[in-house]
Amino acid sequence: MLRTIHTMEELDISGWMEVYREGHEENGAYFYPDEPPERALHLAEEDSRRFLEGFFQIPGAQYWIWEEEGRYVSCLRLKPDRDGLLLEALETRPDCRRRGFGKQLILSVLSHLPRGTKIYSEISKENLPSLAIHRVCGFSQVLDYGLQEDGSKADHCVTMGVTI
Repeated sequence: MLRTIHTMEELDISGWMEVYREGHEENGAYFYPDEPPERALHLAEEDSRRFLEGFFQIPGAQYWIWEEEGRYVSCLRLKPDRDGLLLEALETRPDCRRRGFGKQLILSVLSHLPRGTKIYSEISKENLPSLAIHRVCGFSQVLDYGLQEDGSKADHCVTMGVTI
């Protein structure tokens, strides 16, 4: 089932944390290397919670979530960017991967957006699964780099795009 979230209050934060746990563990180890793993994970989760509070203050920002059997299995966020929307943070729970949930989520989200909407997504050049799923969903490469919020180039990324 597809859900759209517009506020922190609508979000099941524990379900959301489970989808992003792997990334939070990586961020905890990277940003808090001197902390024990559980403490580093907690700090990374708190950083994400604060980020989300700011994210939901952006006009037009929304989280899209695919649920199966009452639990979040795949998530992505959209926010206004350039002449369209930026798709970020596509993630599927590790125990639910390779079952088509990410693809189903993207295609469902695209089907709910107005025709003519441009969607961009910046993806690490090394993230082959994400690049593949975006291509399957109709995205093509539009830039050989990503754009940081300050306008600088992120050479480790590519920008993919699709117009609905």
